[in-house]
This record gives sequence, C-alpha cells and structure tokens, in this order.
Amino acid sequence: MYRPSHFPKLLSSARSKSSLKQTQMKQRRKRSNSEFVKEKTDEDLVEMIPVANYLEIKDLLDVLNQAVADRIQNRSVEYVRSFFGIDNDFTSEEEALLREEHAWAFEDVDED
Repeated sequence: MYRPSHFPKLLSSARSKSSLKQTQMKQRRKRSNSEFVKEKTDEDLVEMIPVANYLEIKDLLDVLNQAVADRIQNRSVEYVRSFFGIDNDFTSEEEALLREEHAWAFEDVDED
C-alpha cells in the first residue's frame, strides 16, 4: 500500500536529481560549445551564422554570434572590417571627421 507521506519525499528527490542533471547538461553543453568555436576560424564562424539562422538552430546561432562578438570586442575598425571582409568606402577625410566626431567609440580599443 502507498503511504501519502512518501510522495513529497519522492517528488523532492526527483526534482533535485532533475535539477542536477540539467545543471550538468548545461555545463557539458557550454564546454562543448566552447571547444567547437575554439576550433573554428573567423571565416568559418562568419559563414556558419547564416546557415544556423536559415536552419533555425537558435542555440547554435546564439553560440556563433557570441563567439564572433567575443573575437571582435574592443578591436579597431580596421580589424572588424578585415574580419567581415568589408571594404572601406570612406575617404580619408571623411573617416578622420567621423573619428573626431565619435572619438568615444575609439577609446579603449585593443591593438590589432
């Protein structure tokens, strides 16, 4: 015969195990994602983003976008242009003016 007093104990135990498994799975997934993007070149990451988006793989898209964001964080405009293969369409005068008007955007930028 079942005793009702056992149900809360069993539910509590099941929730604890479920929570632990979810935490372990998140840690494994995070480690796996980190290893996955570490092995990829900048070009690979940029090319995979539209594919993950088209296939609607949100988790992978988030990982790829974060990896790209981490790689270009605090980098110079020239580095970001090179990273994405963007040609500079500003004249040197236009670029100098933009750098002067938006000087705050060029502070604390890492060396390439």
